[in-house]
Amino acid sequence: RQPVGQPYVSAIQADAPVARQADFYADAGIGRRYGRVSGDINPIHLSSFTAKFLGFNRAIAHGMWTKARALATLMPREAVNEAEIAVEFKTPLFLPARASLWANRTDRGAVFEVRNAKGDKPHLKGRATY
Repeated sequence: RQPVGQPYVSAIQADAPVARQADFYADAGIGRRYGRVSGDINPIHLSSFTAKFLGFNRAIAHGMWTKARALATLMPREAVNEAEIAVEFKTPLFLPARASLWANRTDRGAVFEVRNAKGDKPHLKGRATY
C-alpha cells in the first residue's frame, strides 16, 4: 500500500519487455453479448451496419471486454486482497478478430498489452498490481 500523500510507484516497470502469453478470438457477436451484460448498448459494438453508420468499417469490441479478457488470463487463480488496474486504449479491435496477449509478470503484478494476432499492433496497454 502506498503511503498517503506519496506519489504512486508501481511494483511493475511500465517499460518492462513483454512476451506473448496467449491468443484469443473475439467473434462478431461479442459486442452484443457484452452489451447485454454490461448495459453498454453502443451501436459501434452491435454490428457492422450500425458501426458503419458511426464511421467505423466494422463493429468493434468493447474496450472493457478486451480488458476483462486479458485480466482473466493474467490474474492469479488465488484470491488477492487488493488490486489496481490501469489501462490505455490504443486502437479498436474490429470484430471478428484474433488477438494476442503479451505480458511481463511478477509475483506482484504484470504489465500487459492486447495486440492483433500478428503481435505488431496494440489495442490496449495496461498494468496490474496486487
